[in-house]
Amino acid sequence: MSVVCKPATAKQAQPSKILRHATLNAAEPQRSPRFRKIRAWEVVHTCDFARDIADVMEAQISAGMRPYLLTVGTDVAPKASVLQTWQDVRRWRKALDESGAQTTPQLIHAHSFASGMAAIRTGACTVYDLRLTIEERLTLMLIAAEGASAPGTWMARSFRTAEQFVLTKAAAVVVHTPSQREECIARGVRPQSVFVVADPISLENGGELMDLDEETRKRERELRNPQVVAEKYDLVYRYAFSRRNKGKKPKDSSGALVPIEANF
Repeated sequence: MSVVCKPATAKQAQPSKILRHATLNAAEPQRSPRFRKIRAWEVVHTCDFARDIADVMEAQISAGMRPYLLTVGTDVAPKASVLQTWQDVRRWRKALDESGAQTTPQLIHAHSFASGMAAIRTGACTVYDLRLTIEERLTLMLIAAEGASAPGTWMARSFRTAEQFVLTKAAAVVVHTPSQREECIARGVRPQSVFVVADPISLENGGELMDLDEETRKRERELRNPQVVAEKYDLVYRYAFSRRNKGKKPKDSSGALVPIEANF
């Protein structure tokens, strides 16, 4: 298994084992005067599959950010076990170390428990993106793999405790519904550290709004406008970066990610 760092675009949506800088060949986007200026953040997105965050990266690129993508892929079907999960954490930690992702960019935006735990352990400025709790993910994995029932009490409690560590140690947490935000706060995350960010609307997923009434559809389009979504991520990153570096000298993040090959 290997991890390779090289340039690519955000539209490459197939599972991969690549850390790459996403760029657009198009000209600088023309922004409406109502949109505010967004920082050109260097942020590494760590996720299992590139397709899961393609729209987010596209929105960030269009707004002038510099997102990178790090995936490590998997050669075997995921297993809902303590052993497998901590093996995934170690695998992510090695990928982060050997790619330089925890030292060169300004932030790591983790989209899975394993990559989030690994990023926290490196000491990097980490934004944790929560769509499903670890208990919910385990249940789905068990059902998909074995048709079994939900994980046992001991396993669920063990993973819940581990995820709570990630939630409370992350510089900021991103969720996608108000109910998820309340869940995070109930689990000990500071309210000001939890941000609700909608998924950006795109040509590919715009059809999902057709069943809504006109007023709701208009509101959703405004809320999920890619530029608006990018602005919200800018707010998240500003908060996370200032919190992580409070009282410290800012790290030099001007370097470039160096192509490497890591043998697992």
